[in-house]
Amino acid sequence: MCKPKLKEISTPIAIGNNSHVISINYDLEKLIIILDIDNQNKLLEIIFEDQRGFRVLDEGDLCRYWTAGKRTESVVEVLGNGWLEYESKGHLEVTSSSSEYKEFLISGMNECVSILSLEAPILRVINGT
Repeated sequence: MCKPKLKEISTPIAIGNNSHVISINYDLEKLIIILDIDNQNKLLEIIFEDQRGFRVLDEGDLCRYWTAGKRTESVVEVLGNGWLEYESKGHLEVTSSSSEYKEFLISGMNECVSILSLEAPILRVINGT
């Protein structure tokens, strides 16, 4: 299986090596993921308004995504060889039949969220508690 092709998405705040996905909220209208930014008392709110689907996995189940065995916490677009392409051969027939859907990956220190969406996410820095 080929390594996924990834393109980092610029974020309004640097994401450190100890960032964690701390909240995932899906209400049929939008998907909101909150990433705790390396104990900086800042959170990154990641909002998808046109999501088709998402999955949450432990980072250990996504080893093929990490370059040379090194994982970094990040927000990336998956340009190829990812979940959408892999599952298009058996489970995501309708979604994969449209070339409009894009795949994104939010990776934290433990949990990682893969998202299929028509649009890139909205990214906002919010104060932590």
